[in-house]
Amino acid sequence: MNKIFQIIEKIFVVLICAFGIYEAVVAVPQIIQLPKYHWDINIIKGSVVESGPHAALLAIAAALLGAFLFENWKKIKSIVLKIVLIIILAVYLIGILISLSRASMFGLFVAFVVLLLQKQSVKDWIHANKKKFYAILGVIVVLAAGIFFLKKDSAIGRFHIWDMQIRAIASHPLLGNGTDSYIASYCREQANYFKAGGRSPIRIRVAGCLPVKVNDYLGLGVEHGIFAMLAFIAIIYFGIKRLLRKKSLLAYGLIVWGVFAIFSFPLAVKPLCIILLALLFAAYLPCCCGKKMIWEIILLAVVMSLSIYKTIPAIEERPSPYRSYYKKAHDLQAQRHYKESNALIKEGGKYCKAPEFHILAAQNYEKLRQYDMAEKEYLQAHYIVPCRIEPMLSLMKMYQKTGRKDDAIRIGEEISGMWVNPNNAIMCFMYREARMLLAELKGTPIKRPQKVSGN
Repeated sequence: MNKIFQIIEKIFVVLICAFGIYEAVVAVPQIIQLPKYHWDINIIKGSVVESGPHAALLAIAAALLGAFLFENWKKIKSIVLKIVLIIILAVYLIGILISLSRASMFGLFVAFVVLLLQKQSVKDWIHANKKKFYAILGVIVVLAAGIFFLKKDSAIGRFHIWDMQIRAIASHPLLGNGTDSYIASYCREQANYFKAGGRSPIRIRVAGCLPVKVNDYLGLGVEHGIFAMLAFIAIIYFGIKRLLRKKSLLAYGLIVWGVFAIFSFPLAVKPLCIILLALLFAAYLPCCCGKKMIWEIILLAVVMSLSIYKTIPAIEERPSPYRSYYKKAHDLQAQRHYKESNALIKEGGKYCKAPEFHILAAQNYEKLRQYDMAEKEYLQAHYIVPCRIEPMLSLMKMYQKTGRKDDAIRIGEEISGMWVNPNNAIMCFMYREARMLLAELKGTPIKRPQKVSGN
């Protein structure tokens, strides 16, 4: 069994590192186009959906190749091979640095620390040089703080998302809110949070409504409860321990994956799901004989069954019900079937709780002259994402149309105090339009802005 594991380990390491090279090559044209896109690093996606998962793929490959070089440097006799492997590792690291993915950097750092701690000589050095060790630790903390402030709003946004996820778990802690209920549960908790009032401006500014989980552990907790979340954490943790016990390079890849899942959504990315299944298969593959092997096979079957259940939607690239319902409801609205559009939104239930659905429903109610219902939907969309101008501007216009001038002015003044992203052309246009409308309502009209097209 040990020989079988060694063969599987080599195959997986080579394949993951090769895929890392492919990702780096695919990203080269995207990097070249950075000046054209005003140095927006989000265009560096490799073959996947976003820059973060792309960096995670590079970090996993870098962890495997780095661990291989660390463990086998003296055994590699060919100077040429050493140079080639170092160049490949450098390409991985440059790709990660360009992406500015802190989650990938941190995952790779943790893997490197664990790799060092496997050496008894390192443990002995720490024990003999505690002052130097604490000094190094202090420098690491300072660097970590610097990385945090590198994209401060993004980091605070993640803390806010985790807060909302924990609130959603607390609402149904044992069995969760149900499969595919993440968006609905998140929107519910965020709306309730902002309805309570008294929230800090930075919280309002960073609050969004992403269709992905931004912490796959907490995301599992939201949908399936605390026990499912703890089970997944245990699978990753003991998978790492088993691979370390086997002295496998794959342990460091699983460490990067596990750390990245704290900050992002690898369970929604096809290549990262396939890599996870490969790493867990290697981790839980039995390497013993006799009666114990039967229990090991059962454990492998359970782990792989649960893992496949959570990764298969991303691997099969199943279309999102969320987007499907929105397209159908929007098409019905375009055909002036307003009642049918709202009926479809209602039928969609848990899939149709994001702010765009509430705005769509409000527009339908407005066309049907059910203004009380439209008001309710616009306000719900606003509470879910309070920095979004669109629902408030639409509500302001509806108030003006229905003769509620004082309410329109009140909403206009509220919009005037909202934060505006200067890089968002649509947001800036809506903000200026609201200011123009407010001035008209107050009797001091000024020139309206020209319409702009957004991204």
